Amino acid sequence: MGVTDDEVRELVRRLLDISLDTAERDDLARATALNAKLKSFCSHVDMRIARRGTELHGQGSSESGMGVLLNNGNGSERDARAAIDRNRACGAFPGFDAALDAGDVSGEHLDVLARHTRQLNDQERSELAAEADELVRSATGGTTSMFERRLKERINAIKARANPNADVDLLERQRAQSKITRRTDPVTGMKTTVVDLDPLRDSTAHNVIAAHLARLRQDPATKDLPFAQLQVMAFMNAVTGQTAGTSADSSDGSVESDEADEPGSTIGVGVPEVSIHMDARTACEGRHADTMCETQDGDPIPVATAQRLCCEAVITTVIVEADGTIRRLVEERTANRRQRRALAAMYATCAHPHCRVPFSQCRIHHIVWWSKGGPTALDNLVPLCSQHHHQVHEGGWNLSMTPDRHLTWLRPDGSVWLAHRSTNRRPPAGEESRRRRRANAA
Repeated sequence: MGVTDDEVRELVRRLLDISLDTAERDDLARATALNAKLKSFCSHVDMRIARRGTELHGQGSSESGMGVLLNNGNGSERDARAAIDRNRACGAFPGFDAALDAGDVSGEHLDVLARHTRQLNDQERSELAAEADELVRSATGGTTSMFERRLKERINAIKARANPNADVDLLERQRAQSKITRRTDPVTGMKTTVVDLDPLRDSTAHNVIAAHLARLRQDPATKDLPFAQLQVMAFMNAVTGQTAGTSADSSDGSVESDEADEPGSTIGVGVPEVSIHMDARTACEGRHADTMCETQDGDPIPVATAQRLCCEAVITTVIVEADGTIRRLVEERTANRRQRRALAAMYATCAHPHCRVPFSQCRIHHIVWWSKGGPTALDNLVPLCSQHHHQVHEGGWNLSMTPDRHLTWLRPDGSVWLAHRSTNRRPPAGEESRRRRRANAA
């Protein structure tokens, strides 16, 4: 049941009764709520105009619905197109039409729905439409940003059911589409550099810039500079690898501090590459209906990618109560320095039998994944290069290893590809001949 004519008149009367120039905070809150109801009503009217105009256009008796809105109103083409898109979304997802008419959701909620469902195929749209009532409840009374987040979660879950590697495929496409473009303003001569990045590398870059910015804001030499200038300096320091102590008069981001040439003066060692927020069930069991696996800015990340990154990272466990408050933090590091030294004594390269990537360029992988309860113990760790680490996690391969470090590689279908002794560093002098004699004796 939508808003009746009498209810609209009453909303307008109550809104006009509030003197906005002298209103107190509570009056402003009431006016905002009343205006939101009226805006939803107007959005619904625009949508109905677009719908009826389209019907008449099909009969040959009117311009298109978009044409009616443009020719007879003072809105923009963007506003008219939004009304068309909202009408299309309401047709595909029953319940939103009545919710908009009743003022329970806004036109902006429908904009989010239209935007994120435009590229769905028929099967995906049908599955999402079956959850229309739940989507309406999610949108009702909530902000558009919260609704957008929940909608994206539902779409990702549907895509994952149809294609378990959909999130991985998306990240790979985003990585392939990443690019840097540069142009010069012909009037001012200023340079504009635009960097398009996938969410993971974007988070990596901004974490580094944020770390530089934090140091600059604590530096007495730069504390009085405008924030915009500090941002530029932080960016330049991140690009050049310089420390925070940059002179305010330096245009090239160079460091004039006496400490600039000292070992360890450049940033990077202690800066996190990326922060990922993932719930414990997803980390241990994989994707589920309420999976959370995202960057600190809320961009979704493939679960397999996050689990791979867990192999070498500082893991902070945050225990959250049902009301959203934090109970406690537990921080753990994976392979420590002594374990890496022990592994280096056994492996000169990646543990894959056909790989020659040096140990120093490898990641330390948990045979039984840390996210699935595997211990950070030497007999559960092997070095893998980036390619083979990716193959195990995103590629669906599995490994098993015996106490004497015989490694078995299992294809994604569970069949055995190869079993071999994984250690590959040349043994000490004399050890190889003794090993051969023991093998011959056996």
